[in-house]
Amino acid sequence: MMKTIPLTPLFAARIEGVDVARGIDGATMAGLRDALDRFAVLVLPGQVIDDPAQIAFSQGFGELEMTRPGALGAGSAVIVLSNIGPGGEIAAPSDKQLLNNKANRHWHHDSSFKPIPARASLLSAREIPSAGGNTEFAFMRGAFAALEAAEQTRLRCMVALHDFGWSRGRVDPTLVTEAEKTQHPAV
Repeated sequence: MMKTIPLTPLFAARIEGVDVARGIDGATMAGLRDALDRFAVLVLPGQVIDDPAQIAFSQGFGELEMTRPGALGAGSAVIVLSNIGPGGEIAAPSDKQLLNNKANRHWHHDSSFKPIPARASLLSAREIPSAGGNTEFAFMRGAFAALEAAEQTRLRCMVALHDFGWSRGRVDPTLVTEAEKTQHPAV
């Protein structure tokens, strides 16, 4: 039986009693979707899954987008984010994936640069370092709710421009190709 344990007063919850690798029934999936809407971040610790299990689980939240060209896993539903090179060594600081990861530190929201952004991202760590490697989350609904009413009113009429190449260009002007800029214009 699924158990939802809030991790903070505002957002994030730990989910217990769910084994992604065994598959999720419809009622549990509905509960997970409701929990995601309520808490924005769900943590399901101790899961041992492979790509097919992650894809099957992810499909319970909606249609999956395909990974963009140029990324590891391009054209599939799973993107591979790693600092391990093709020979099993730690990748060089100049590695394109590491530079992309560095760019993501400026501010990052998966797929915000697409005309229809993703509803959610489902992450699974397959190899975990002994120290560091944390993923951090910000709860923008809570941040907005904490603003004074006048500031909320002022911000409601504003529009954000999401540009795939902006933060990457700050890390390395050559990180995003002209073809990628054309494929992903600012939205």
